[in-house]
Amino acid sequence: MVTLTLLSQYEQPAILLRALAHPVRLAVIELLHQEAFMEVDAMQKHLGLDPAVLAHHLKILRNQRVVAVHRRAQETSYSLCHPDFQALLDLLNRARRQELD
Repeated sequence: MVTLTLLSQYEQPAILLRALAHPVRLAVIELLHQEAFMEVDAMQKHLGLDPAVLAHHLKILRNQRVVAVHRRAQETSYSLCHPDFQALLDLLNRARRQELD
């Protein structure tokens, strides 16, 4: 029997999954996996996003500690907080490919 206590242990993972559940945010994770560090301007150009849209998605990822911000002078760049986020994205891509086969 599932109890309220058992369900409560999944609260934080569910919040994290909601934060990841957007194509822009998954694309950001993929970019940061490939580049390790990436400046915001480069992300905007690569993804073709309005600065406000990208800032919104980066804030969500920052709040869940998926990405870390690095500021130096007037440059702002981001990196993944942990490589396991890329492993999660790889898992999702494998599952999607299997579904298509």
